Amino acid sequence: MNVALNIVVKSASRNAELQRTVRDSEGHTPSVIDDISQMYRTNYMGFASFTILIWDHIDTFTAEVEFIWNGSNRLSESYITPNRYLTPLGFIVNLFAYLSHVWTPDMCSRFIRFEGSMTMIGISIVALMMFLRIYALYRSHKVIIFIVIVILTAQITMNAWLLTKGEAVVHNPASHVQACTMIFDPNISVIASSSAWLPLLYDTVVLLLTLNRTLPSIKNKNASYVMIRLLEDGLLYYSAIFATTLVLTIMIIAAPAGLKNIVAQLELLLTVTMMSRITLNLKKSVRRLDQDSQKLRIAIPRPLLITVETCKPRTQAKEM
Repeated sequence: MNVALNIVVKSASRNAELQRTVRDSEGHTPSVIDDISQMYRTNYMGFASFTILIWDHIDTFTAEVEFIWNGSNRLSESYITPNRYLTPLGFIVNLFAYLSHVWTPDMCSRFIRFEGSMTMIGISIVALMMFLRIYALYRSHKVIIFIVIVILTAQITMNAWLLTKGEAVVHNPASHVQACTMIFDPNISVIASSSAWLPLLYDTVVLLLTLNRTLPSIKNKNASYVMIRLLEDGLLYYSAIFATTLVLTIMIIAAPAGLKNIVAQLELLLTVTMMSRITLNLKKSVRRLDQDSQKLRIAIPRPLLITVETCKPRTQAKEM
């Protein structure tokens, strides 16, 4: 009788201890089932997003060799190479952190700085590449350039500050999950959502400025291949990023702690993928425009071509 009573008491004590560790999802220890479920969802999202990035790299590799490696514009190499290679190499380390069982709490607390930094760097590189497009379209409009710079600076500054508020996802010891991934402090979820909606605001401004520059010439049917490509790729890029960042914003505010940042993986890798593709598409359009111009030069009689060249303003005299 006493033995049975002791077993019941010990069982009740263990259950009480387990209940004390099963708290709500606001940054506290999740239940065993929730912890394991969140771990698998994070892994699935990470590998699915990484597959999209790698597939696109393989699909566009020949275009990269033709237009970047064999191109004459060294500035293009300086920003597209980190965009295409730094992010995937860094994300491989993230995938290792999701799957490995070697992480201690102390190691994980240091590693999340790397994870957050790589996300910030990847998003910032894409934002700078978008700025170069706007600068090319509005070079003489200093007020517009200033506004874009202010929004971009606010985005980078806020992401840098939020990085200092990052923390590791808390796991239930009973689940034996040792994956390491970063979330923002659940107590500042509303502010942390700016890591998603600030880039969305920036991309919205970039899209509106692009539409303002490209639509008039397209309506007048005198737009070049480059202008048409800028519009088409801008809409394609914005549609994909808008859907992703909207979901991420909602999840950072409302999702359980272990899932708050899960869509950030997709946001980073999809942003890098889309920017890489539309950059190569733009270079293809420029090449096509140059080829058509060359064909036109060949078709024009030489005396007329000489006259046209003579009448061109000598804007490059100082550079010569």
